[in-house]
This record gives sequence, C-alpha cells and structure tokens, in this order.
Amino acid sequence: MIPLILYSFFDTSTVLGLVLHNLRLIAFFRLIRLYNLLSLTKGSEFIVLAGFSIFTVVFGAIGIYLVEPGNPNANIRTLDDAFWWAVSTVSTVGYGDVYPVTPEGKIVATLTMFAGIGILGTFISTIGARLISEKLKKQESPSVIDDTKRVIKSHIDKMEKLDSNEFELLMKMMRDVWLERK
Repeated sequence: MIPLILYSFFDTSTVLGLVLHNLRLIAFFRLIRLYNLLSLTKGSEFIVLAGFSIFTVVFGAIGIYLVEPGNPNANIRTLDDAFWWAVSTVSTVGYGDVYPVTPEGKIVATLTMFAGIGILGTFISTIGARLISEKLKKQESPSVIDDTKRVIKSHIDKMEKLDSNEFELLMKMMRDVWLERK
C-alpha cells in the first residue's frame, strides 16, 4: 500500500510523481500473491533469495534516490549512484564512496542494511544446510530397509530355534518390508 499512498500524495507533473507513476509493480506483486510463486519454487530457496535480493536493491535504490538528491550535501545524485549504493549495502560491502546524508535517507539505509544482513544470513545458512545434507547423505549407513532385510535373512536361517515372540517379530518385520515396497 505504501507506493499507492505515496502516489496519491504526488502529482504526476513532478519528477517524484513520474517515478511513482512508472512504478507499476503493484500489479506484479498482486500476481505474486495470486499465483503464489513461492509454492512454484518449492525446494529452490536460491530463487526466492535472489528475488528478495533484487527487490531489496531496487526499492532501496529508488527510495534513496527519491530522498537524497534534493539535499545540497548529498553525494547520491543519480540513479546510478543510488543503485551502486544499494548493491554495496545489500551485499554488506559498503565501500563508503556514496552514502546518505538526509534523515530520510538514513532511514532507508537502515531498512536496506537490515534486509541485506537478513538475506546474506539466510543465503549462507541455506548453503551450509545443503552442504551438511549432502555430506550426511554420503555418510549414511545402508538404509533401514536393507538392515531389516539382513536381520530377516539371519533369522530365517535359524527359524527352527526361534520362540513364538521372535517368530512374531520376524513376521512383523517381513510385513513392514513388504508394505514399504508398495
């Protein structure tokens, strides 16, 4: 709703009004909600993270561009500077060659920084979880089914010596293996 509220405050004859008028991304976000793109990318956290990163960079750059150029001390004067600042801020590099000087710019910067830290932390933890998962898959012992089959075979070899409880357990294990196969 924020872009819609801002759009209603500014006339389209101003530069700010034209920028807001051209930000017709509201329809795009309604499509995201409508089609639930997150369910389409199930299992692909990297696509979702890339989307959040792009969203943060674009709106951070546009936000800083809207509030900074009017100040005579501002060093973010062009959209190129704003995008450079947003990319370096979201990536947590922050070279310091361009930075906000207005209070509004500092608020936008704070929000962009927190979003960047969150995205970076999520990205690193996702990679770590994938690496650990792959390592665990490689180190896993044979499956439970294979272990159960080995136990069943060893019990069948000595079936004459089994008591009724062991026989029932053997039958249950065979039934479980058979059901797992289906």
